[in-house]
Amino acid sequence: MSAMAQSSAQGTVSGVVTDTSSAPIAGALISLTGPQKTSTTSGTDGTFSLTVAAGTYTITVKKSGFEAQTQGSVLVVAGQTNSVNVSLAPETMTSLQVIGHVSTSSGGRGSINTSPASTAVISQQAMQDQGIQQVMQILDETPGIIAQYPGGGANPAAPASVSYPVIRGALPYETESLIDGHPLANQSYGDFVISYLNPFLLQGIEVVKGPGASATQDNNAINGTVNFRTLEPTSQNLQTVMFGVDSYGGNYSNFRATGTVLGGKLGYALDYAITGTPGPLQNAQTVYTGFTPDAIINGVPVGGYAATAPAALPPKIQNPPYNVDALYGCCYPLNTDYLNRGELVKLRWNFSGSTTLTASYIGSQVAAQEVSTGVYDLPMTFSPAAGYTATGNAAVPGQTINTITGVYMPPNQPESNNAPLFQVEFRTAPSPNDVILARFYTAELYRELYNGISGPTGTYTTQMTLNGSFTPAAPGSAPVIFENQPATVSFIDQYFQEVEFDQLHGGSFEYDHALGGGAGLLSVAVDSTATTSESYEYEPTLASYSIPPGSQVAETTELLRGIFNLNPHVQLTLANYFNEYSYHYSNDNGMTWQNPHSWYDVPRGSLVWQPNSNTSIRAAAGGGIAPAYLYLLSLQNTAPTSEAGGTYFSHTLAPPTGSIFPETSFGYDLGGDTRLGGYKTLSIDGYWNNLRNQFVKPYYQQGYSIAPCTTTVPAVTAGAVPLYAQTVANLANSRYAGLEGSFKNDPPVGLGGIANLSLIRAYAYDISPCFYAADPGISCATPTTNLGIVPYANFGASNSTSADGKYNTLGDAVPYAQGYGEIHYRFPRGGLALIGATFYGNNNTFQRSSFYVFNASLRAPIYDAHTFAQVSAYNLFNTWGAGYGTAFTGTPEVVLANGNFALTNAKSLMPTTFRFTISHEFGAK
Repeated sequence: MSAMAQSSAQGTVSGVVTDTSSAPIAGALISLTGPQKTSTTSGTDGTFSLTVAAGTYTITVKKSGFEAQTQGSVLVVAGQTNSVNVSLAPETMTSLQVIGHVSTSSGGRGSINTSPASTAVISQQAMQDQGIQQVMQILDETPGIIAQYPGGGANPAAPASVSYPVIRGALPYETESLIDGHPLANQSYGDFVISYLNPFLLQGIEVVKGPGASATQDNNAINGTVNFRTLEPTSQNLQTVMFGVDSYGGNYSNFRATGTVLGGKLGYALDYAITGTPGPLQNAQTVYTGFTPDAIINGVPVGGYAATAPAALPPKIQNPPYNVDALYGCCYPLNTDYLNRGELVKLRWNFSGSTTLTASYIGSQVAAQEVSTGVYDLPMTFSPAAGYTATGNAAVPGQTINTITGVYMPPNQPESNNAPLFQVEFRTAPSPNDVILARFYTAELYRELYNGISGPTGTYTTQMTLNGSFTPAAPGSAPVIFENQPATVSFIDQYFQEVEFDQLHGGSFEYDHALGGGAGLLSVAVDSTATTSESYEYEPTLASYSIPPGSQVAETTELLRGIFNLNPHVQLTLANYFNEYSYHYSNDNGMTWQNPHSWYDVPRGSLVWQPNSNTSIRAAAGGGIAPAYLYLLSLQNTAPTSEAGGTYFSHTLAPPTGSIFPETSFGYDLGGDTRLGGYKTLSIDGYWNNLRNQFVKPYYQQGYSIAPCTTTVPAVTAGAVPLYAQTVANLANSRYAGLEGSFKNDPPVGLGGIANLSLIRAYAYDISPCFYAADPGISCATPTTNLGIVPYANFGASNSTSADGKYNTLGDAVPYAQGYGEIHYRFPRGGLALIGATFYGNNNTFQRSSFYVFNASLRAPIYDAHTFAQVSAYNLFNTWGAGYGTAFTGTPEVVLANGNFALTNAKSLMPTTFRFTISHEFGAK
């Protein structure tokens, strides 16, 4: 009887242990701790089964070379079987997930984040479901991260327009961007351009936020890190072929093969992707007004315009909302051509279940039309000389004409980007409790803009129809008038080339030791990256370096990390980063060099409490650091030049050596995840992060000068005009704070949905009045410079920096709120119906009042479950869809530090775009 009673009081825990490719893991140690303690190992097929007394247990699954998984509050009911399937991720530096990033999940339950960091993972399936060709759209849908566009010079309607990721409102260089765990920031801006990233190559995107993160290195991760993970080998051989077209006449294709051969020894992931589209602008004819004195019209050199003065600015407007021109021509063609090629070759040799060697190549080549990536519609008041008479459909004097700003001659200037990356990673487990990881990589980031003219003194000649007037360069010449007449126009000295080139190489080493009895994990790691950079413009006959050739920066991070399981429900993580920085840069085009060296210590700590298997609460506190990128330190000392018709002089002034400090932060994060039943999960986080020494490029008045030189004279000197300088400095205080929430319900079949929301604050505070003074030596009472940096207001859109009518900002616009909602239905054979909407709150990167953008997808199998047809739509209702935006019409207007208003450029979104895709899968699913 006692034996029968004992048997009836027992239950069973059983399941399967697999890796992330769903291959079974044999020999994994499964331990149960609770009313009794017992353990077993998984069989050759990965299965396990344990019969124990009824009660609540903690299950721990370990295998050398893999990240251990622990789940508390596993309920064992007498006479019943609790199925717990466990997926172990191989320890790798290509991922930011350190340990226990997602809890084990029983059948019929969604996964939750049990790590100490606020984490979002965008799966490959999510990208395929929406049919995206670039990652910006899906980043905007994710809590805590946005794709930001430069405020004064970007056209998001052009696929090649520059965009970069921003986490929790941090500036672009304060967001660490990685590919497979490797930092790839350029040294010209300190950011990583995601417009050129091909999503077909990606396994997924990891977004890790807050001080709870403890990956190998922490540089530039003020608010967090985004890691773009490439495809991984799979246990079964799978091949996919995909072809598609878009509504602009573009087409794309992808060829993918993943699997394992040679009896499980060689894993592979191969992908070739190509995306080409003409975009929304296809030889669009626009009005041109750039007939400066470098133009020759019908053999007559242009000297100037006979134009009337513009009307007075409206009250309290800081920058002019329009311009006046006396001559315009037709036509200037605009194109948004975009071609992206991506390649991935990844090979993994499995020496054993715990020792692997992985080598991979990631390639990216992009060709595009550069001019269209930064154009705006600019209203122009037409004001020709007396004697002009409008002919036909020509404009009449005083008429407002929509011209294009940001264009150059000749049209259709090409841009090319090339970014190859090679990496090797070795992983081994010399003992059941020890893992060693080592990796090396080398990469290049090459970006070139080139206008196609053959040499520095080259001339571009074209035929245009002209209206208006110009004044010839010859003294005493009368205005020349055109009334809808053809003319031969030559533009002299038009040669232009701009190059940004970064060579990166580095390595990492990590040693992990598991403490006995599942007590935790100790880690020691070293990560080092060295970058050699140069950046220059050649226009038209003189090379101007912003980063001289030979400039270098070396960053080394030494990490000590301990993860301690205080009890089955509580985990403590302590980490300390010791960062060293060595620079080699020049402020005089390489004539002399500076070689500063510095170090900083960054501690972090976090706590995770799992009261049961469905809930995880996290709290974290710790620091962050963003070292100066080379452009800031390499600011060149330049001679003053005359501006605005000689009304002032301006130049750049290098900061003194050692005067620029890294940005440092200390912040807090409190959040948690919970299962709400079935596949429903809820995640909420709040954060508060204080930042010091934020980089700023102030524009201030040095004094007065009577010649374009740095010598100053008293203001009362005859002929004296203001002398302005721009330099680099540290701003005392900024802050990032906000709330993030995500609800998901994603069953394999049936109705599901997503609701994401971020409330974001990103602002400077406690700014000295003298920071706004054009001449601090005279008075700090009147703000006249750096006006776009407004205390306690979210960072606003950037604008050009000069003396009159312009304003400085720290970065670009950060919205006060952003969110995403989606409803979808998944059908049994892989079919999908989806509709979603992204919400952009006020102060968004598009400089528009808050609005929604809708997307939709419909997918259905053809003949069988291996062939699919999918139709996807972006910007379904054409919200702010156009080929380009309009200058000075952005909303809301920016309120500056002096109380004036600044007019911003209203950006356009990509117009309604449809994509039709056919895909076929070969091999096992």
